[in-house]
Amino acid sequence: MDSVWYVADYSGCGYLRTIFPVEILNSLYANKKKFTGIVSSRFYGDMNFLRNYPILHFQRQIRKPQVDYIKQLKDMSKNGLKFKIIFDLDDLLYDIPDYNFCKPHFNDNEIKELLQTIFKYTDIFTVSTPYLKMKMEQIKKIPDGCKFQVVPNYIPKFLYAPHNKRENNRPKILYAGSSTHYGKSDNNLGDLSLIYDLIVNTTEDFDWVFVGGAPEKIKELGVEVIDWVHSIYEYPRIISSLNCDFGIAPLLDSEFNK
Repeated sequence: MDSVWYVADYSGCGYLRTIFPVEILNSLYANKKKFTGIVSSRFYGDMNFLRNYPILHFQRQIRKPQVDYIKQLKDMSKNGLKFKIIFDLDDLLYDIPDYNFCKPHFNDNEIKELLQTIFKYTDIFTVSTPYLKMKMEQIKKIPDGCKFQVVPNYIPKFLYAPHNKRENNRPKILYAGSSTHYGKSDNNLGDLSLIYDLIVNTTEDFDWVFVGGAPEKIKELGVEVIDWVHSIYEYPRIISSLNCDFGIAPLLDSEFNK
């Protein structure tokens, strides 16, 4: 099962859904000649090279040139080059909330058209949740094409080093999330609007810790803020070292968050 895994990013989902699976499978099966996987952020154009890797895995490659490449690979099956293609998605790429700074980069109609092409030219379309699978099935307009399969996010246990938990003087609450969860304006706290009043009313009772991002309006309340962590290896160790009692993930009721 030799395969090429094209990764879209080198942050959380890129590691969890592409890089770690390949590293783990290689360590378990490469010496037994049962699996060889290559991770790449650039598309290979050498078809003679790709003959050795008949399974191609694409993580969130959704731009038009990327989708055209997928179509080209599948069309080559007519010329004897047969590729099995897997496409992986762990975010709904349309109906993105207005406060999410990624929204301007994703036009809903264009994304849905590109997804239709992906549905047609891939064999398996993997998603992270049953709800995302349902959303993809709703917009698929062709009877044939890919089959959908749910592949949940799994976090490798080796990332989390054991530690001796200390007792805090008062409850310590963690929010860990990126700046995509709130707007640039203090008037639009996005998902964090759900907990703003709670923080205001409990700063004397709880210690609040924000990892990754926090709007100025929340920083002004005196919460502890830890900057964005770029290394996926460093991130869980920082989370562990904070010794928090609770973790929260406030999410507004939207299709994207579901």
